[in-house]
Amino acid sequence: MNKHIVIILISMTLMLQAVSSVSAAQTKVIITFDDGWTSDYYKALPIMQTNNQQATAFIITGEVAGGTGRQGFEYMNMSQLKALYSAGWDLSSHTVTHPFLTNLTKLKNTSQLNTELRNSKNWLNSSGFTRASMFLAYQYLRIVLSFSMKSTDIGYRLG
Repeated sequence: MNKHIVIILISMTLMLQAVSSVSAAQTKVIITFDDGWTSDYYKALPIMQTNNQQATAFIITGEVAGGTGRQGFEYMNMSQLKALYSAGWDLSSHTVTHPFLTNLTKLKNTSQLNTELRNSKNWLNSSGFTRASMFLAYQYLRIVLSFSMKSTDIGYRLG
């Protein structure tokens, strides 16, 4: 297993233990996972269920069809996404192919930008994952104002 995943899982476990000891009236925490890796399903889901908690997984929708669902550095398949959703997790957009969105904005490649944003949101909705399809996680922690405005034009409420 990748050492970064182990560190993240250990950190997440400690955080969940701390959060579960505080009453819901005192604090609200949103736990998110990016990309749609199988570690969300095999590692995070059981921990979250033990603590009666849910999370949001931001999915690279173009990877689901080829997702093997196997443990390791793999993408989740549709049945695993449905299991997360049934467990109360929200599934939101992380685009179709995970491009550098700021590069598309700088290059004024609005056609590809629109396709990434619109098709990811549409895939979530048509797959039945409608509860949080209006949310978007930006890639590589980068955002520019013009891109943010474009995402709200397509129907995203928060990014």
